[in-house]
Amino acid sequence: MEDTPNLLKFEVDDVLNKKTTQSGIHQSDLLCGDCDNEIGRYDKYGYEVLPPETDPQKLKSLFGGIGKIYEIGQIDVQLFRLFLVSLAWRAGIAKDPMFQLVKIGKYEKRLKQILLGSKVESLDAITAVVVLFLPPKYSQIMWSPFSAKLDGVNIVTFYLPPWKLLLKLDQRPFKDPFDKFALSAGKHTVAYVQDFWSKGEFNLLRDFHRRSREAAGIG
Repeated sequence: MEDTPNLLKFEVDDVLNKKTTQSGIHQSDLLCGDCDNEIGRYDKYGYEVLPPETDPQKLKSLFGGIGKIYEIGQIDVQLFRLFLVSLAWRAGIAKDPMFQLVKIGKYEKRLKQILLGSKVESLDAITAVVVLFLPPKYSQIMWSPFSAKLDGVNIVTFYLPPWKLLLKLDQRPFKDPFDKFALSAGKHTVAYVQDFWSKGEFNLLRDFHRRSREAAGIG
């Protein structure tokens, strides 16, 4: 932050490249000026809802003591959904290798229409499960977002440390237990707390470590 670069970007191929940046990953021809300003408003609100620092007093145990949630509270769901739409649409059309695993396909047109205000009714189908991601180590890694299916539902997973978003593009609803945590108008927003690496995330971390050592010549 301030004078200190806050993002360290690693690219691992035959060699290991890294660079620091304060402005993040930027593509100059992605948006016009007016669109950039409007989407900037969505981003500002999105990061107000998902701040970099969390409040330990908002952590609550689930019924029966199995797992925890984080109480985000009352939010402007429609505005946050626009943040989600802009996030998915930009990732889907961005050229940087960081976003190469995001495939929004047939959803691209619908997401763009929502941002242009011509498909407002479709906004209600956009939702997400918010996860407070607190693994034992390396919690500040911003992994590349990726498209996947979750119980047959098309989603895009984003990592925004310390948060993770399971963003639903489908008209089909989340299935149990994700439906209980999904963003919904008129309800207090909560995040599910994940304090472990999933099998896929652990394998990704292990593969990154292996490839980094090989690229650096210390494998």
